[in-house]
Amino acid sequence: MTLKSAKVSQSVDSVVKKGTGYSVVSEISTDLQMVPNPGVTITIAGENRDHLDSSFTDRHVITLGRDLNSSRAYSITSDRMNPDFPIYDEKGDGGNCANFVSQSIYAGGLHTTRGNSFDVWNDSVWTWNLSGIARASHTWSGAQRNYNYMKDHSGAFTVESNAYNVGLGGVIYADWEGTGNLGHAMVVVGHINGGPHPSPSFARKL
Repeated sequence: MTLKSAKVSQSVDSVVKKGTGYSVVSEISTDLQMVPNPGVTITIAGENRDHLDSSFTDRHVITLGRDLNSSRAYSITSDRMNPDFPIYDEKGDGGNCANFVSQSIYAGGLHTTRGNSFDVWNDSVWTWNLSGIARASHTWSGAQRNYNYMKDHSGAFTVESNAYNVGLGGVIYADWEGTGNLGHAMVVVGHINGGPHPSPSFARKL
């Protein structure tokens, strides 16, 4: 793929006075357009395309103010994830990638299962909202356990040994480190055919 164009735009959504400073909510969007190299084809939602568009937006909450004990005049945090779901970061066991996959599968119609905080490690329970002090089950927010649940308990997926046979809406789980533990999860939305390919042995599809 060759990058044809790139565009960055920004907007200020709100400015609210907070004490001696201000809280500013701003969004920065990046739009990319890529074209295939010779011998490469792009298929999205079953249609061949002559280019691939990619867009992502970062939402920034910027706090502007004075701190007499520090030379810093502002601090910035960034979050552009679905506000209806918590954010997870389970180091070494997926985290927000599996969280995104779970949200996609849930939006597609797969029902969650109920559980409480004692079920946080239960591979047969899949939910972002366990009762009790825990939030999500590890099957929701961790790539390896998400794979375990979808394979053994969801009743909605079958295992495909070749990643190149994964259809739209399928899920690919990857072990990038070669440790035997699945650390990443991805939803398939299209195919790019031609050119070099990674080894399919690193991915498993449901």
